[in-house]
Amino acid sequence: MNMVFKFVLFLIICTSYVKTGFVGYQDMSCTEAGQHCYFPFSYNGRTYTACTTRDSDEIQGKPWCSMTANYDDDQRWGICDTCKDMACTGEGKRCTFPFIYNGISYNKCTTIDNKGQLWCSLTSDYDRYQTWGECADCPGNQDMSCTVGASRCHFPFTYDDVVYKTCTSRNNAESGWIPWCSLTDDYPNDKRWGNCATCQQKFDCTANGSRCVFPFIYKGIWYNECTTIDNNGQLWCSLSTNYAETQSWGNCDTCPE
Repeated sequence: MNMVFKFVLFLIICTSYVKTGFVGYQDMSCTEAGQHCYFPFSYNGRTYTACTTRDSDEIQGKPWCSMTANYDDDQRWGICDTCKDMACTGEGKRCTFPFIYNGISYNKCTTIDNKGQLWCSLTSDYDRYQTWGECADCPGNQDMSCTVGASRCHFPFTYDDVVYKTCTSRNNAESGWIPWCSLTDDYPNDKRWGNCATCQQKFDCTANGSRCVFPFIYKGIWYNECTTIDNNGQLWCSLSTNYAETQSWGNCDTCPE
């Protein structure tokens, strides 16, 4: 191997590092908190189209990403994880799984040839029809905590060794990829489930009968109804207007008559 070839190879490797981060993180486009990474993003004068471990000693070398186009300005970031429960496009259209792209079959959203952004085909054969969209959570998944039969979903639940804190469309092709949930914490053994729907009953009290206070503020955001944020998929509410001041709360339930 001559010196010119070695130098060119070195430049290629360096360029790949600067623009794309590390090989192996291309399938990570979300954070552990379930938020979407922003690709490409700028950090310390470099552009990244995938998660990176640069300067991540404080988080034990885990890959991370920015939540905005410019981390240096906004400093919003998260530890990277694989995205879950994405079976729709940003326009709300349903992905089709599996689909064929360049002769390869995909059973989930992929970042291949899309600058680090997850995408899917809207037909089973992209090569033939070339209809696609960038992946996003299906509309309404976060607000669904009941089934069509009015039973309460149980969050979190485990399915195929993945823990779900919201409804998922995974492997529900027979129902047209409608989101579904388990009715117990152990779906593999109980096999009790239902297609998801918004709860028809109003939850304005906690499980012990205390009244929720609406609106309430939590981490700078106002809520006018129960929320699942930071509670493992369970609806909860604050018992005061400012949660940070009292930190009094409870899991939501219907009010006693």
